[in-house]
Amino acid sequence: MRVAVVLPYLPVLDHRASPNTISGAVIALDVSLRMLANHPDVETLELYLAPRDMAMSAGFREVAESILEPTNFGRGKLEFLPALAIPELWADGRERVIHTDDVHLMIRDRHLRDRYAAAAMPIVCDTHCLGHATLTESLRQLCALPSAPGDRILAASTAAQAGFRNTLAEFDQPDALPVEAIARSIDDRSLAPPPDGFDVAAARRAFGLPEQGSIALFLGRMTPSTKGDLAQLIVHFAAAAGPSDHLALVGYQELPTYGEQLMRVASAEGVADRVHILPTVRSDRKCALYHAADFVVFPADSLNEVFGQVTLEAMACGLPVVGTDWDGLKDTIADGVTGYRVPTYVPPVPIRLEEMAYAFDVQTTMLLMAQTTVIDGAVMADRMRRLFRDAALRQQMGRAARQAFEAQFDPLRLYDLRIAQMRRALEDARGETAELRAARRARTERYGQRVPLRRQAESYGTATLVGPGVTFRTTARGESARHGHRDLALLGELAVSVPPVVLATLLDRAAKGLDHGELLALAEDLMVSGDFIALGVGVLAKNGLLERMGTSASA
Repeated sequence: MRVAVVLPYLPVLDHRASPNTISGAVIALDVSLRMLANHPDVETLELYLAPRDMAMSAGFREVAESILEPTNFGRGKLEFLPALAIPELWADGRERVIHTDDVHLMIRDRHLRDRYAAAAMPIVCDTHCLGHATLTESLRQLCALPSAPGDRILAASTAAQAGFRNTLAEFDQPDALPVEAIARSIDDRSLAPPPDGFDVAAARRAFGLPEQGSIALFLGRMTPSTKGDLAQLIVHFAAAAGPSDHLALVGYQELPTYGEQLMRVASAEGVADRVHILPTVRSDRKCALYHAADFVVFPADSLNEVFGQVTLEAMACGLPVVGTDWDGLKDTIADGVTGYRVPTYVPPVPIRLEEMAYAFDVQTTMLLMAQTTVIDGAVMADRMRRLFRDAALRQQMGRAARQAFEAQFDPLRLYDLRIAQMRRALEDARGETAELRAARRARTERYGQRVPLRRQAESYGTATLVGPGVTFRTTARGESARHGHRDLALLGELAVSVPPVVLATLLDRAAKGLDHGELLALAEDLMVSGDFIALGVGVLAKNGLLERMGTSASA
């Protein structure tokens, strides 16, 4: 089975420079790429990249090393392919499964698949959140289309599964897409309980945390809108904690002044000396941070928080979790066994907020929702107090958490479930007739995501660059490049966007003049798309290697 992923950016090249850019969605995508590429049932993972990333081919080796297990090198398990070549590549008659990273991208992949795929190619879509206007609009567009056999959504939790099904029902299309629930996986290669004799005090010193006492840890982006309300968490901590108990808040502050606001709350509650705010830690230090803590607390209260990977990371490290009874935490935390779930009450959403969501930044919508989602503060404080005071209970729950992780959330097990869904999707897609597939292709003109750039730009300039009555000739600079005396020196993104044979042939043919008809015939001669001929002419003319010889100013 071949799996195709269209990436607008290559996350493993983008987010490692700064840990502040690492989000749960990026981590989940990295894990997906690694698990898919190394799965024995996946013949090849095809990564379709934008020109910007194709120009960074020198970094592909590093990316491959981060994705592939050493035993899979040289086996054709990973391919980096230009997204601009999808029309030709997907016409090869090979079956593929498209792995889409999030629902708001599903309409994009449906357009590409319906437009260019010559064989069965179902879309299996991952999920990261609900509530976003762009995501909802993508679902609305998908519901307006005839269903495509095999396409499906994999929700990260049973609560999210119900949320997506409710959304489809809201659009009067409850059966438009199958929605299955499969927990999200984590990269557990460096996550494990601390070894015997682990020096907790040394680990705490390394993070600037107090060596003595008990520590509750929150790890994640610090925001009042899209994660969990840390101001209220501090209030609950103050009600629960003894004089030697501490709260560590670790993560990137989305609002530059959020940390200051939190410390003002801590001061008002009389616990400022026991609340510690730390910046984001790198992935390779995360396990040590968990080992420095006694339990994890995760007060999720946002539609944006669909799963809560931190809970699985904590469980993998043998820590209990006190979390809200919210979305994915309902699936991961066994109340009273691996931690505690605190009653959490869905906000009374005003109708006008639903109707005006498109008028707001998504952060505003998430903030208004999160700040009216109510967590039972008395229960939160009580559950934290129990774990602060009872080391034996913490150890018991921590062991149970690790056992539950191994039994229910082992990454290999979860990806076997995903691969099974992909195989089922492929079987369903094979049942579609060629006539129905052709009909879907024809409909892309009406629903597709094509941006009419040519029509938008044609009124901007003096005339179109290429057209009837226009001839191109090689300039002196072009002759120098043609004979190898001058490098083309194109921007990296352009160099990987136009096949070199197109550029070389254009320079050769234009030496004697190249008219519009000859340009059209050139695509057939080279057996390439006319799109590449047009790009090549533009690139060469822009760089002074071809000269436009028009018959009139309007030509």
